[in-house]
Amino acid sequence: MPNTASGYYFADGSTPMSAEDISAAEATAAEAVFSGFQTGNYFFRQTVRFTSSGTFAFTKADYPWLRAVRVKCVAPGAPGSGGNSTSRGTAGGGAGETAESWILVADLAASEAVVVGAGPTCATGDTAPDDAPDTTFGGTKVVAKGGEAAASSGILSPAGGTGGTGDFLIPGGWGSPGGFSDTSGGNGGASSMGGGGGGAYWSTSASTNGNPGLAPGSGGGGAFRSGSNVAGGKGADGVVIVELFA
Repeated sequence: MPNTASGYYFADGSTPMSAEDISAAEATAAEAVFSGFQTGNYFFRQTVRFTSSGTFAFTKADYPWLRAVRVKCVAPGAPGSGGNSTSRGTAGGGAGETAESWILVADLAASEAVVVGAGPTCATGDTAPDDAPDTTFGGTKVVAKGGEAAASSGILSPAGGTGGTGDFLIPGGWGSPGGFSDTSGGNGGASSMGGGGGGAYWSTSASTNGNPGLAPGSGGGGAFRSGSNVAGGKGADGVVIVELFA
């Protein structure tokens, strides 16, 4: 039966709570949640993403409620190998490493540098491409190592990035090999974010450039060369993702 004074009642017929009792119970529950907040529980509040290559700043004073961050750094992938006119497929580039760490606000500087590495390009012809640079947060607090590039006109698989700094590290995937008898270049290595660029495919004996890396941190695809100089695909840029907890 309903309580005609308060309008609140229980379906099982037990004594209903008044509006005042309900308000007091809500206040007690809120206090319990706040107590948990104060004694070590963390609550996700926001995500900050740095998706363009370059140097940026993370300023903790912009988030006065901040108690901890979970930082994920993904290094860029290396480009696929290019080459000269000798017929063969070249190797794809290695992917960048992923490094992740949990950092308490007390361990953060007032402003932390965020460096997002750019995926290198590969020059046309028989020129050795560059390995990919690192992606970092807070200098050496979190470091993801860039992927390795194959040698000029290379056919051997280059390694993904490894050896960074963080609580949890995921090596980048190796680039796929090319070869003298292959009719396509090797695919770029996959990062933790997804797949790399596809290797160029032989078409009517034409030389074809490799495709750029797709997912952040993935490697560029290798080229197919037959009669003219070609370039491997560009490695994909890195990314930094910062999850904020109160």
